[in-house]
Amino acid sequence: MLPSIFNKEIILQNRIARLKPFSKDDFTGFSKIAFDKKIWECTTPFIANNNDLLQYIGDVLTQKAEGKRYPFTIINTVTGQIAGSTSFLNVSEKHSCIEIGSTWLGVEFQKT
Repeated sequence: MLPSIFNKEIILQNRIARLKPFSKDDFTGFSKIAFDKKIWECTTPFIANNNDLLQYIGDVLTQKAEGKRYPFTIINTVTGQIAGSTSFLNVSEKHSCIEIGSTWLGVEFQKT
């Protein structure tokens, strides 16, 4: 049975960023930022083209369906642009804990 978090639409927001549930509908926004090699120098996966991005999106959504991660699309609230992605991982209702990770940001949104 999946932790109850996976049955909710979680939206987190402050004055700079909005985190909304990750969606295949965000492909176009991700494609504007995801192909810069600098993003993937110190992390996985490596997304170099549309096919890689489609595979990544499919993998992330599969992991959500399996209860392995709750992924978010990060949106810059000032510009409305997709800035990247992050996830809740290793959700444990029993231990009341959750990890945050698998985070990546488009180069223009790094160090801001």
